[in-house]
Amino acid sequence: MRAEEHFEQARDARDAGDLQGALAAIRRAIAGFARQGPDGAGDAANARIEHAAIQLERGRAAFADGELGRAAALLAGHRGAGVAPLRARLSLLRARARRELGRYTEATRDGRTALLLGRHLGGMFLAQVHNELGVISKFSVWFAAAQQHYDAAMPLVRAIHGPRSREMAVLWHNLGGLAHARGDFANGERLARRAVDLLPRRDPERLEHEVAHAALLDGLGRHQEAIAVYRRALRAYRRRFGPQHVEIALALHNLAASEDALGRFGLARRHYALALAMQRRVLGVSHPLRLLTARNLASLEARRES
Repeated sequence: MRAEEHFEQARDARDAGDLQGALAAIRRAIAGFARQGPDGAGDAANARIEHAAIQLERGRAAFADGELGRAAALLAGHRGAGVAPLRARLSLLRARARRELGRYTEATRDGRTALLLGRHLGGMFLAQVHNELGVISKFSVWFAAAQQHYDAAMPLVRAIHGPRSREMAVLWHNLGGLAHARGDFANGERLARRAVDLLPRRDPERLEHEVAHAALLDGLGRHQEAIAVYRRALRAYRRRFGPQHVEIALALHNLAASEDALGRFGLARRHYALALAMQRRVLGVSHPLRLLTARNLASLEARRES
């Protein structure tokens, strides 16, 4: 099979949710393009960008960031109509990878580069960039900028995908997250519930929206409801991703916070410790989420000793 066919096989497998099959196929594509030498540099870069996208889906943001660096090196010095879209997609994926690694300043720069490079690529790409910049801005505590980016994405998503699409569910999810960050739990719960209601019950993506909704239930003091969601999410994520994944670490952190709020200090302490250990492995020691988990655990210990 030719490298181009392996590449298409990888994309089809990723779209179908078969990340292991996608990974095997893209590695064969990369090896095939590498054998073509300088003439295959553009295709090799595209394959590495696809490899990075697969690794992001697997929760391997650091690996994806490194692979995107290798793709950028392959594209250096190249010109032509086909290179600009590759650079735009590379910048968008790099923004996501660096945001997941907690490197928000770099992620913002990459997102703005993607917006500049992708201004002629159509509404679908621009909606993705605005949505990513909205998430980055929220984590950077630039709430007004986050709202502006989500407001820019909303009409594009609605026009291209429709008001009841999974893409619209992602946007409602993120708007709920912004309201959460602002402390507006009631409005956030309403927005996040819209995301949940757009997807069928057995859809794997719905669970991610349910977890985000549960965090807002926590903010409203509905901890028992939230805990049931986190426990169900942990079982599903372990089946889907294996024992180590950023979504598992996040669910453990949220579960511990709910248990802490209910006075279940032993369980909360155990789950905070598990979250910290997993965050160290999958996110690194200085990631903002890990620092938050460590602070929560320290607060719990101080309260138990007082």
